[in-house]
Amino acid sequence: MVLKELFGKLPDGREVHRFTITNRYGESARLLDFGATIHGISVLDKNGDLGDVVLGAPSDAIAECTYMGSIIGRYSGRVPGGKCVIDGVACQLEQNLGQDFCHGASGNYARKLFSGQCIGDDTVSFTLLDQGEGGFGNNMNVVVSYTFGDDHCLRLTINMTAQETTIVGPTNHAYFNLSGQDARDLTLQIHTSHCTGKTPAGAADGSVQNVTNTPEDFTSARTLRQAIDSDPGFFHQEPAGYDTYYIFDQSGLQLNAELSCSENGRHLQVWSDAPGMVLYTPVGRTPERGKDGVTYGSGYTGVCLQPGNIPNATNCPAYASPLCRKGETYTLNIHYAFSVMPD
Repeated sequence: MVLKELFGKLPDGREVHRFTITNRYGESARLLDFGATIHGISVLDKNGDLGDVVLGAPSDAIAECTYMGSIIGRYSGRVPGGKCVIDGVACQLEQNLGQDFCHGASGNYARKLFSGQCIGDDTVSFTLLDQGEGGFGNNMNVVVSYTFGDDHCLRLTINMTAQETTIVGPTNHAYFNLSGQDARDLTLQIHTSHCTGKTPAGAADGSVQNVTNTPEDFTSARTLRQAIDSDPGFFHQEPAGYDTYYIFDQSGLQLNAELSCSENGRHLQVWSDAPGMVLYTPVGRTPERGKDGVTYGSGYTGVCLQPGNIPNATNCPAYASPLCRKGETYTLNIHYAFSVMPD
C-alpha cells in the first residue's frame, strides 16, 4: 500500500509530499519528493518491535538538512579544483567546497523538488529534469524509483539519460542507525579489501590501497568502535571518523556491506551494481535538528554507506569510468535488505 500526504513546504512555498509504502508486516519506507529522499525506514527487530533505522530532517528544516537520505547527483563526491576532461575537452565545474566541486554543487539533487508518482502497491517513482547546474551545462533526464515489499527490502534504481556526453555519479546519502544509540557499537562488514588513496584535501588520488590491518579493514565483521580503537592515530581528524572510498571488482548486483546491531538483532545488507562505496561517519559537525524532536549531535549518530561511482574517477583512469555518452542511460541499482539475526 502507498499513501501520499502533504509533509511540509519549502521556504518559497512549494509543497513537499511524503509517500509511505507499507508491507504486510507493518514495516514501511517513507519517501519525500524533495531530494527523492529516504526519510524513514521502519523495520522489525528480534522482539517484533518496529523501529526507524535512518536519520531524517523535520518538516520545517528539510531545505537546510545535510543531505540525510537524499539522492546526490549529478556527480557525488569531491573533484579537485572542479576540473575534469570529457572527450579531450576541459570542463570547469563549480567550486563549492573550498576550491573543489562536491556533490553536484548548485545542481545537487538533494536540493531539488522531484515529481512523485505512486506505481502499484509498492513503488514510488520520482522524476527530474537536471538542467546542467553546477557547471555541467547540459541536461539529463533523471528517474528515481523505490520499491518496498514483503521481503523487507527497499530497492532503489536511478536512471539518468544524457542529452550530451557527461560524467555521472549519483548515490543515496542515507545515514543508518539500527539501534538509535552510538553508531560505533554497530557491527560492520565490507566485502572488499581495497580502497582509494586520498589527497591531503580528501579527494581520491588515483591509487588503490589495501586496507588489511588498518582501521579501514572490515573484511571480517567488527564494530566501528573496535576498528577505530585499533589505531586511533590512523585518522587525520578528531574525533576519529570515516570518509573512505572502497573499490569493488564486480559486475552485476553484489553484496557490498552488512551492518548489524547485536542488541536488537537488526541486520542490513547493502547490495549494488556500483564499482565503489563510500563509508562515512558524520563526526565533528555542528549538531542539527532531526525528525521526531531529536537533535543529531556531532558524534556518531549514523553510518553512511553510499554505493556509486568512485569520487574523482573522472580524473583517475585507474577507476571505473563515470562517463555517460549522449543518448545513453546510466543505471544504478541499490538494495537495502533488512532481516533479523538468529539468536
